Amino acid sequence: MYKTRSLVGLLIITAIILSICVYFYNFDHLHLLKKNGLNDSLMTGKKESEVKITNSSSMKNTEIKIDDASGFIIDTGFEEVRANCLGCHSSLLITQNRATRDGWLSTIRWMQETQNFWELGDNETIILDYLARNYSLPKGIGRRANLKNVQWASFEKKPLNYRLREE
Repeated sequence: MYKTRSLVGLLIITAIILSICVYFYNFDHLHLLKKNGLNDSLMTGKKESEVKITNSSSMKNTEIKIDDASGFIIDTGFEEVRANCLGCHSSLLITQNRATRDGWLSTIRWMQETQNFWELGDNETIILDYLARNYSLPKGIGRRANLKNVQWASFEKKPLNYRLREE
């Protein structure tokens, strides 16, 4: 009897913790979608949203369509990326990162070597084109150059000058 109550209690606590985790995951995901100007697909029933992007060099408004379910930009190769990437990880792992085509290829190779990611075949070119076109670094923006001629502070190891208090 005692074991049964303990097991039931453990199951209830596990269910509560799991529910809280799911709630906060969904809350955070919806918060990111709304922050980016997207509608909640569950409430609106829409499958995509239109977002206006202003390109600073030409100052033209460009409308792009965003898939509400994944947050991906709807463009050529969108279906291949969704089909091959979302089986293993969240779309946020892609949409919050930026890389060059070579950077995305390096990431794919790493996943294939260490995470048992399958060979993409003809889809690899389509996926790399999509990622490089929609999730690359904007021109002129990137990681800062390495610091040169910096005079770093030296931290020499010095003996500690203290005595233990005797009582």
